[in-house]
Amino acid sequence: MTDSDFELELSSQYSDEETALAYIASHGSLEAAVTSHLGDPSPGRALRGDVVMVDGGNGHALGICVGGTVAALTDKGPLFMPRSAIITRWAIE
Repeated sequence: MTDSDFELELSSQYSDEETALAYIASHGSLEAAVTSHLGDPSPGRALRGDVVMVDGGNGHALGICVGGTVAALTDKGPLFMPRSAIITRWAIE
């Protein structure tokens, strides 16, 4: 959709939870790691398809805005969360 393919680049950076956490730490935060790939966070309300960071209960998690809710993969598994849980968004255009 965006003519960007981060899978190959990211798959070479980590292979399990431990190396993923080290990758995030090397950027300073989850937000900084995502920003390094998607650019600066976007102001305003999240739109359908935007990548968002939410409070997943035990820390931040990434998700996709799916309209009135957010679909996120948290340490508790996949969850649908209210838009009010959105902390940051990256517009996908």
